[in-house]
Amino acid sequence: MSTLNYRELKKLLYRLKRIWGQPISVRRPLTNTHNVETGAISRTYTTYSIDRAIIMPISEARKFKYSLSYVAGNKNFTYGGFYDQQSRFLILDKADVDIIPNADDNIQISGDIYIVVTTETYEDDRAIYLLIRRMPSDS
Repeated sequence: MSTLNYRELKKLLYRLKRIWGQPISVRRPLTNTHNVETGAISRTYTTYSIDRAIIMPISEARKFKYSLSYVAGNKNFTYGGFYDQQSRFLILDKADVDIIPNADDNIQISGDIYIVVTTETYEDDRAIYLLIRRMPSDS
C-alpha cells in the first residue's frame, strides 16, 4: 500500500472512531473450573480494554428454529420457535489493540456480551473487521 493510501486509511479510521467509537472490552478465557458436586462452572477471563472501537448499529433478524422431531422424523405437526438474533460489525484500528480477537473471545459493549463469529484483517494488517453476535442472557 502506498503512503498516500495509508494516510487516507488512517484519516478514515480516525473519523469513524470519532463518530462511531465506543469503549469495549475483549474477554479472553483463561481457565474453566468444574464443580463435580453442583455442576457449576466458574470461568476466569483476562480482560483487554480498547478505548475506541468502531461499532456499527445492531442488525436484528428474526430466525426460526425447528425442533429435532421435525428434522429427525419429518412429521406433519412439529414444534419450533422464533428468536431474535442481534449481530454487529466492529472495526478495530490495529494501532489501538494489543491482541487480535478470535472465536474463543467475548466482546463486552456497555454491559452486553457478544461472541466473535468472524475475524478478518484488512489493508496490510492495518484494521481488523469483526462480525459479532449477541449472546443470550441468563436471566
